[in-house]
Amino acid sequence: MRTSDVNVAKGITFVDENARQACLDAFDTNNDGYLSLSELKAATNEQTLTAFQTPTAKNIVKFPEFRFFKNVTELTTQLKGMYKLEEIQLPYALETIAGGESDVTSAFYGCDKLKTLTIPAKLKDVKGHPF
Repeated sequence: MRTSDVNVAKGITFVDENARQACLDAFDTNNDGYLSLSELKAATNEQTLTAFQTPTAKNIVKFPEFRFFKNVTELTTQLKGMYKLEEIQLPYALETIAGGESDVTSAFYGCDKLKTLTIPAKLKDVKGHPF
């Protein structure tokens, strides 16, 4: 979001308004209406499990900002049911994608429209059936 007087970004600028709102709702720890890089970096695996299961998050189409989630080292069902998701950049710190043994427990269950997936260099392990 840009300030009207100086045209400088305050906080992270999101590509998708639904991604911005879902992250604000879950991670704006100081309640200032903006998300700093430090707020996104502080989000944990556990926090993202519930943050992206909201109705707002289910409408995210593009989410390249997920790459900034430094403490998300394992992807399990965080993205489950994000039916509109077309593009995502996985967290830079991601080491494991833990897919389940069935479609319902897969890491990308319901992400049928996914066209662009950016995987970080740190990824070491893909378990089960993530897609």
